[in-house]
Amino acid sequence: MPAKLIKDEGNELVVKLSGQRIAAQTDKRFGMSEMIYIREATPKSLQKKIHRYNRKMEFFTSISQGPEAKVRIEAKKKRSGYAVTVTNTGKRSAAFLVLDVVGEGDARFVYDEGALSGLHAGESVTVNLTIQGKLPKAAKAVVSGLNIKSKAVKLV
Repeated sequence: MPAKLIKDEGNELVVKLSGQRIAAQTDKRFGMSEMIYIREATPKSLQKKIHRYNRKMEFFTSISQGPEAKVRIEAKKKRSGYAVTVTNTGKRSAAFLVLDVVGEGDARFVYDEGALSGLHAGESVTVNLTIQGKLPKAAKAVVSGLNIKSKAVKLV
């Protein structure tokens, strides 16, 4: 933020977060375009090293190549959609979880603010999934992550 825009008092910072700009190497709906923030003032040679590190995703190696976490997914029909519950049934934390709907056809879906990103051992999170339109019979809610086998449940 340019210093000339900062006043002595009454400053207000508004941040808008969006899943619209998605990196190609991440999930189709949710993504991080840069895993490590790079300032403009960072020397160009270091920026190149950081970009190479990001592309290799080496910071996830210990998680993605270590022991797997175990999760369970359940979906209960509600008036406007589903309550999708993901439970970590194992002894290891589940990292960078993504909840998605596959086979949704023309229907669209929205998560509430409780969307998950990780679960500690024994932890459970319920996400309200609002459906806009009609889901095909083959539609499923899928949870995937860096250190889990993806799990799916039919949305009936």
